[in-house]
Amino acid sequence: KNKEKPSGKSAYLMKKDLHLHIAVCEEHDFIFYNRFDIEQKEDFLRYTMTVFKELNLKQEENQLIIFGDLNVENVYFKELYQYIRKLSFGSRGSHLAFGYKFDEILEHQYPDVFSSFFCD
Repeated sequence: KNKEKPSGKSAYLMKKDLHLHIAVCEEHDFIFYNRFDIEQKEDFLRYTMTVFKELNLKQEENQLIIFGDLNVENVYFKELYQYIRKLSFGSRGSHLAFGYKFDEILEHQYPDVFSSFFCD
């Protein structure tokens, strides 16, 4: 079964500690990136929603792919889900294979570390 390729704009979000990174792509073109400092819990949602509004992303239609230190029980995730319905967690990709000890790490965590293997 073929996976559908994303059409239109997709947003990628990574929360790591008190930093929020958001990138947006349209088809295969990179159209936006910014890093935001999160001082309060409300900053996370405000920055994300501002990016959606400014780039004309539709909360019900455009995909938001999440990486970093979030999970479904996390307060940040729960806030996002109230406003953006097409949330999913990113993955390492099937082209990266590691030993069984890495199975305990969620697929969407530490993308910066796992991506460093492409630099060799």
